Amino acid sequence: MSQTPLPPSKRPQPEPEIYPPGVGIPTDRSWASADTERTQRVYIARLGPGRLVVLALIAGVVLVVGFALLLGAALMALVVGVAVAVGTVVSAFLRGRFRRFS
Repeated sequence: MSQTPLPPSKRPQPEPEIYPPGVGIPTDRSWASADTERTQRVYIARLGPGRLVVLALIAGVVLVVGFALLLGAALMALVVGVAVAVGTVVSAFLRGRFRRFS
């Protein structure tokens, strides 16, 4: 016996379980893992004013260093561009001068 596929509108959809107020959620359907070798803990600490200031200072230093690196790269590119332009002009000038002698 082969089953014919149902169109998307006729496929059964799971219905949400709504529990009335005051009724506990059944625990027999809860999922728990007994694998303790792969357990990881996530610690979340509240940030006080001192830690918040330190975090803001670290973020500021990282931003300033990043901006300095970008500015340095832009200046290096500018120097290389000017050197290429000057080399092109000098090369064109010298080629024109040597053509006169030949």
